[in-house]
Amino acid sequence: MKKLKRDFALNLRGFKEVNRLSPHFITFSFLTSLFGVVQPFIGFFMVSYIVDALLTQKPIGYYIAVVAISLSLTLICNVTAAYLRQKTNEKQKFFYWYKRKAFNERVMMMDFELLESPKTHQLNQRIKNIERTNGSGLLQVTWFIGEFFSGIVSTALSVAVIVSLFFTSGGAKADGWIGLLNSPISAVIVFAIMICAAIFAARMNKKQSDGLFKAMDEVTEGNVQYNYYLENYLSDYHAGKDVRVYGLAPLILRDLMDIHKVCSSILGKMGNASGRNLGAVDAVSAFSGGVVTLFAVAKAFWGVISIGSVLRYTGAATQFVGGLMSMFSVAARLSSNTRFLEQYFEFLELKGERYQGTLPVEKRNDNQYVIEFKNVSFRYAGAEEYALKNLSFQFRVGEKLAVVGKNGSGKTTMIKLLVRLYDPTEGEITLNGIDIRKYSYEEYLTLFSVVFQDFKLFSFPLAQNVAAALEYEQDVVSSTLDKTGLRDRVETMPRGINTPLYKDFDEDGVEISGGEAQKIALARALYKDAPFIILDEPTAALDPIAEFDVYSDFDKIVGSKSAIYISHRLSSCRFCDNIVVFDKGSLVQHGSHNSLLSANNGLYHALWNAQAQYYEQV
Repeated sequence: MKKLKRDFALNLRGFKEVNRLSPHFITFSFLTSLFGVVQPFIGFFMVSYIVDALLTQKPIGYYIAVVAISLSLTLICNVTAAYLRQKTNEKQKFFYWYKRKAFNERVMMMDFELLESPKTHQLNQRIKNIERTNGSGLLQVTWFIGEFFSGIVSTALSVAVIVSLFFTSGGAKADGWIGLLNSPISAVIVFAIMICAAIFAARMNKKQSDGLFKAMDEVTEGNVQYNYYLENYLSDYHAGKDVRVYGLAPLILRDLMDIHKVCSSILGKMGNASGRNLGAVDAVSAFSGGVVTLFAVAKAFWGVISIGSVLRYTGAATQFVGGLMSMFSVAARLSSNTRFLEQYFEFLELKGERYQGTLPVEKRNDNQYVIEFKNVSFRYAGAEEYALKNLSFQFRVGEKLAVVGKNGSGKTTMIKLLVRLYDPTEGEITLNGIDIRKYSYEEYLTLFSVVFQDFKLFSFPLAQNVAAALEYEQDVVSSTLDKTGLRDRVETMPRGINTPLYKDFDEDGVEISGGEAQKIALARALYKDAPFIILDEPTAALDPIAEFDVYSDFDKIVGSKSAIYISHRLSSCRFCDNIVVFDKGSLVQHGSHNSLLSANNGLYHALWNAQAQYYEQV
């Protein structure tokens, strides 16, 4: 009972969510089912009346009237059903779009800490893979709504027709066979057979549904691998060079064939089991229909009902069993689907723990902002070691700060804390003496422009990539690109700053080099015109001399703004006012380039001498 209540609650929530995303979809689905189910009843009612009319030799006008009324009703139902079906399909398309929109919005708006969580990633991938495989989850609710309503309407109409079969005595003497046919016992037996047939069919459909979902679970891993190949190798033309140069096609095709064999074996077994289940269901359905037909024929034979009524009752009985089976079958599949609905709602309900401040950021004309780390420690979720430990230092607008250290020393983690992608595990970060968590998050972010080492450019026009917006100031975009040394490249682009990057969506898109991508990312940081600019090793792919040139040029562009340069190459940091040295999550040194270099026993001195051979020319 507890599971039944849980399943009901989840499916009810699913119906509400479908209606929220696409209003009136459920209403149109119900009406479409109603007019679709009515048509078979019109057909066998018409035939039954005509047969009775033939036996009683009705005048020709009666036949014309019956056929005319039946055809008119059928035409009305067909036209109405066609219109409703079109509206239902439109609403279903809206649902697909708004569901993806709602899901993607949740992904983009959730806290970064939550987004980066392995649990969130796994849940997200599982939902996508299940939907790709068999549409489970909220999609399946929309597929079953129409079938469920059809079952309800068909069952209700059939009961309204069949009920008279069990209570019609025809005025005949209630003895012998006639008495037995008219007795409540016969009605109960026939009705019980119909109900048992429907229940048996429902159980078999539940078994088939469970088997289907189990098989889908087993092939999910194969689908994950297939989609990985599809998205990263087969559909991404950037991978085409490596596939051809290194002859990777046979390896990829072999793996795809292995995935196909495993999935085909699982689905083949499921298909065999499904065939046996459906065969049993058809047999039981035919048996129950035969029992009702014999019952109606017997009553007609003994004169209790008319010959034409046999057709009417037989047709209604078939619709009753089919409708009841459909209802139970859908209920079984919806029950199996609830665990996927649960995962979908679990994802939508994921909530981060980031404190939402309300204080406005002080608007200072002098840009006198001071940021201070006070005994800040941080540990990633599930990690045993601290990524940062007891970090304390401060810097202000106008200063040039370099953050150096070996890979994995905590440099990028420090930046993530500064821009509140994460909050400290211990300690606090302050802006002008106030804990940054107390500020409005959106306002606080306006202080920073960041170029991460794994920055992302999008297949949008160049200007939109720089402005990070649909609307932008063309002159500012152009001048910013000029400052980063991209004027000559922009002049070669077919649409100038309106040229799309890459060819994913537009054949006029341009492919850009790694160095050009880095300059565009730097231009985006400049366009934002924030007081603090942070470069988190965006030039790591360049050689030391080229990197030094980029940083030197950018230092001139930054001017009076505060800049934080993160690099494991020390040559890029000599022009900075202050340098902090990280090692294993701790700040081990800070000072100017000359003072740190003079400390012969310090890490900075050791790193400088280890890298000296690469930048003796600069």
